[in-house]
Amino acid sequence: MASEDHKPALIATFAIYGVIIVGTGVWAYIRERNLKSKSGSDELTAHYLAGRSFGPVITACTVFSSLFSGYNIVGAPSEAFYYGFFSLTWLISLVGIVAGYFATAPRLRRASELRQHTSPADFVTDRFQSQYCRYAIVALQIVPTVIFLAGQVISIKLAFNQMFELDEDNPYPSIIVMSIILVFEWAGGLNSVALTDSIQGFVIFISYMIIPFAIVKHFGGWASLSPTNFPRPDFYQTLSEERQWTFWQFTVLNIAFFSLPPLIQRTYAASNLKSLKSAFTVLLFGSWMAQMVGVFMGTMAVKALGPGVFPASPFNAMLEVMMDLGGISKIAAVVTVTASLAAVMSTADSLIIATSQLVINEIILPVVRTNERLSSDHALAWFGRFTSLSTAIIALLIAFYWKNPVFDLIEMQLSMCLMTIPAFVIGLFGRWNCHPWSIGTGAWLSAVYILVFYYQYIRENEDAKPINGGVSGLGLNLFIIFIMETSRMLLFPSEDLGHNTTTSSDGSASPISVSTGEGDDNSSDPSSPGASQQRLHFPNRPEWDVPNLQRFGNEPLTWQYLYESMEGTYEVATNPYWVVFMLVSMSFACPMTPELEPPLGPTGFASMPRVVNGLPWWAFKIILLGLIPTASLAYEIFRMPTEYANKDFGKPKSDNDLNLKESGLDDVGNKNNIAEHGNEGKRMETQQQQRDQQHMHRRHPEQEQERRSFGAHVSQTGDVRVLKKNSTMGTESFHFDSDSGSSSQRPGQSYQR
Repeated sequence: MASEDHKPALIATFAIYGVIIVGTGVWAYIRERNLKSKSGSDELTAHYLAGRSFGPVITACTVFSSLFSGYNIVGAPSEAFYYGFFSLTWLISLVGIVAGYFATAPRLRRASELRQHTSPADFVTDRFQSQYCRYAIVALQIVPTVIFLAGQVISIKLAFNQMFELDEDNPYPSIIVMSIILVFEWAGGLNSVALTDSIQGFVIFISYMIIPFAIVKHFGGWASLSPTNFPRPDFYQTLSEERQWTFWQFTVLNIAFFSLPPLIQRTYAASNLKSLKSAFTVLLFGSWMAQMVGVFMGTMAVKALGPGVFPASPFNAMLEVMMDLGGISKIAAVVTVTASLAAVMSTADSLIIATSQLVINEIILPVVRTNERLSSDHALAWFGRFTSLSTAIIALLIAFYWKNPVFDLIEMQLSMCLMTIPAFVIGLFGRWNCHPWSIGTGAWLSAVYILVFYYQYIRENEDAKPINGGVSGLGLNLFIIFIMETSRMLLFPSEDLGHNTTTSSDGSASPISVSTGEGDDNSSDPSSPGASQQRLHFPNRPEWDVPNLQRFGNEPLTWQYLYESMEGTYEVATNPYWVVFMLVSMSFACPMTPELEPPLGPTGFASMPRVVNGLPWWAFKIILLGLIPTASLAYEIFRMPTEYANKDFGKPKSDNDLNLKESGLDDVGNKNNIAEHGNEGKRMETQQQQRDQQHMHRRHPEQEQERRSFGAHVSQTGDVRVLKKNSTMGTESFHFDSDSGSSSQRPGQSYQR
């Protein structure tokens, strides 16, 4: 707890930090209003994605500060104090986080750019075209996010209640901090979150640069430690077999971090690939800096506090000792306390706004879509505020009623995240159309297994084996998908021929088109007037399982489409050898040694443990081997391009590229002369028109009924194809109907003028 002498310095630092944050929040509020008025961003895009306007600096800062939460800032030093160099698991697991994010984010962002994805679950909805699969992933995104938020509340309790001599269960500091976060989120949306994240990230960086030097000055570094004089000689023993398994499984769990809504949200908000590249770079090197400092601080606290001292919060106890030293050490400690608040706030606000976006886009908007009053910008803004408030209240309740170890809460959150891995990895990189029910069933059943496994086996069982529910749940998930896909291919081999076709009674294959909805999120009536049509990968499903796909376009999102969109863009994640190398190198960085060596008795070690610069040899090996996957990642991030090679993919082409000629009549007898087209004004719709179309698709699809007429086009091969002429939003587009003839042109591609 902070003495009376230190409280004025802490309060003054908090006040300065608060003024800076308030000023940043006001700036963010003005920035969001300008986005809506000048760029024409709709309410949801401006509030939840900041108009997709984040440059390299903002993207890097908000990703870094969102990831380094109260878990890392407060939890890592505390874990190092009690469990020693086992806490290096945070270092290797964060390499896994960066690897997973680096592998998936460029392709996710490309899909969002081409398909107007805004919600963190939009990719799964668009790729698998199933409500059953969609809401399995939505549930597995919302639940871990709320659990993660509850962990931040626990961090506030641990860091501030004790620091200011408050009862451990006093809820007021947590409520005050969460209230401040809510005000910023309501006022400025993701702009406010990201800009305050940048300030918070700067505070974290400064404090973690100062604190190691202050510790070395007064207590020495690791090199000063020895198993003969260190208060916890057991830290020099190799880890138990149980802890070694936990170390590796925790590393695997963290690979799924990329599927958390806050990271996907920032992937969509990045203005270009260069912004993501800067985020990967800062995240990778920031991981080493922050986690090494956390482990160093926790292990050195054992020496600083002396033998027999086991405080409730080693983080606070160490900072109290440093404040007592005065001078630069006191400044470093005070700034670090502020940094812990910044870490909690930067992660909490990211989690709140991400959960709000998911609930609004995936639950509320499909219900109110056809109601003009409830789907207005004003109503959606209030729905969002209510959702954010509800999320904060639920997280507070979980935090104050959770009495089990905090590490259990972390593992529960990461285990749930891991169940989304098959949907994203198969959807992004798989080269076949996996049935959505296989993905959805695997996700639902494995999530149930995780809960049952924890509450029925782990929680009250002191003799439980070191089996992680998330890692074993992932195995169950993949097994279910394998069984269902194998059964489908054997029993129904003709259901999906790989090109969105179905087989008729005479054995011929024909395309399947279904309505993607006209206001009703589950509508699939192709005969409805003005219904936009998108072909389903697996059409033989109930109507309720078909989501509204209209907002994503007329062409289905297939694996071929994804690979074509990334053609020419360097992607090391598509190289299976690199993926295997990363998994193996991270696994080898985990400790694999005989347990509890050398033996430690009441009189000391049976033989002296080997030490390298004050570190036990196996801890030094973890750090050294951890450099291998880190160096590989750094090299691949350096090679990563700053823009997509196939920049024109999916964009409308000029009329000259159509090579249209005047042609004959179609079956109906309509005749269109489409031979003459000028060169001016032919490139594409303006940015404003695109946003207006997205706005109408989302909320008023009934206003999108198009005037249709038919013409014919003779391709260079002589094939005649029906051409739909659509007039929407002041533009005309000619759309090749895939039901008419054959061509090398991709079905569903449109040209606009």
